[in-house]
Amino acid sequence: MADVYELVKEIEEDLKETVKDVSFNEEIETVPTGIDLFDTILGGGIPVGKLILITGSPGGGKTSLAASAIASLHRNYPNSLALYLDAEQSMSKNRLAELGVDTDRAILISQDLTVEKVSQIIVRAAAYRENKKYKGITDPFFVVWDSESATMTTKQLEATDDPSKVVGQKSNMLSLTIPKLVNIANKYKMTFIVISQLRDKISMNPYAGSSPDLKGLGDKRITGGNVMRFHPFQIVYMKPKEDIDIDAYGFSGVVSEIKLVKNKLFRPNIKINIVLDYIHGYNDFWTRENLIRQSKCIKGTAWQYLDNCPDIKFRKSEILNLYNTNELFRAKFDELYIKCKDDLLKSSVLDTSVIEESIEDDITDEPFTEQEVSSI
Repeated sequence: MADVYELVKEIEEDLKETVKDVSFNEEIETVPTGIDLFDTILGGGIPVGKLILITGSPGGGKTSLAASAIASLHRNYPNSLALYLDAEQSMSKNRLAELGVDTDRAILISQDLTVEKVSQIIVRAAAYRENKKYKGITDPFFVVWDSESATMTTKQLEATDDPSKVVGQKSNMLSLTIPKLVNIANKYKMTFIVISQLRDKISMNPYAGSSPDLKGLGDKRITGGNVMRFHPFQIVYMKPKEDIDIDAYGFSGVVSEIKLVKNKLFRPNIKINIVLDYIHGYNDFWTRENLIRQSKCIKGTAWQYLDNCPDIKFRKSEILNLYNTNELFRAKFDELYIKCKDDLLKSSVLDTSVIEESIEDDITDEPFTEQEVSSI
């Protein structure tokens, strides 16, 4: 009797012999970010060889998240390297070092970046993967593009007299460039982390209404055209939620709300909060503490206690020191965090139509309107 499993195996072996330069049953390597809650909803960490889009409101911590991803890469892989393409000219080597990046293994490129130059830089950097001298260096390679929204094409830079002549030109160029770069990423273990700004979706028809690019983005659209929605392996949406009280926590920062509105490693649209320390970057302990607190498992006001450890009282500013010095408290804290994380995942409701419907129905190839030209 014919065996379907044997048939599948035979077809696979035949295709491997006849079709070259493609991957079969690819296992996706991930780089942990060091923020356990974020790694969980990512599906293990930042995927290697993929395009990741980080978008959202100003002040949400997009740049810090991208830099922290490089820092995590350097911690986990001794022979890893990174490029930081700073089109916004808002990054420095000192700031990268503060966020934990090994600046001797990171190249910061800024000033006069265009879409054409970004593509050229990435292609030339990838070529070193073929260099016999460096064949033994196979650790992942991260490229951060900060940001796509701030990067113009050469023609857009030169169109000083009539900007309407280049309407849609950047989107057309990206539609040709991004698929090429995605293939390079997969072949050479390069991860592209692209930062993008959201903008209001403008319609010339007052009766048409407005639909978002992806469910969860509200009345906003991602810049760069359809290619920036279709090709990312994951889309991370961020916005600032609340400021950190320096008197209560001992540092200044912000709580960022994160949702993966597109995710091919784990189910999308799980909303979490992560805590950003403005000096040192994202903090795993305070992210865990925030989840426990938001789950109402820290009781009390001036003197507080854990729901599962009522005998140990503390003030909010003392909880980190207590965690580091008291073994019982640390064990109870970790136990409570795991419970709160499991409860969060169980309570997250997945709308199975989120990605397919929003991409197919909500996104169009409509040209930019005159009002949008100035923001291209």
